[in-house]
Formats: sequence, C-alpha cells, structure tokens
Amino acid sequence: MALAVPVRDRDAPAVAAVNVAMHSSRRTVEQCLAEILPELRAAAAGIGADLHIPGRFTGIPAA
Repeated sequence: MALAVPVRDRDAPAVAAVNVAMHSSRRTVEQCLAEILPELRAAAAGIGADLHIPGRFTGIPAA
C-alpha cells in the first residue's frame, strides 16, 4: 500500500511529491487514511513552506 501527496510552491502547482509505502498487513486502508495521511500532508506542507522563503535556495546558473 502507498500514499502520496503533492508538494506545492507559492504559485500552487505541484512541484514534487512525498510518498510512503508500507506492507498492507500492517494497517488497514482506513487506518492509513486516519493516521498516516495527515502526517504525510503535514510533511508536504512543511516542505512547501520552505519553498516560500525568498532566497532560501539558490538557482542554478544557465550554461
């Protein structure tokens, strides 16, 4: 079983994704949605928040 959520930049398009995979005998689908999905969304939101900080990352110069 696997879950994935988008990581969004300040303009809201998805720029990446965060996912987790687990053995299906460890949790039910309902448990995954209740326990894992909120944590996964929080992680993606934290990454997205870092993308909003101007100057946090430097661009790669064009060749």
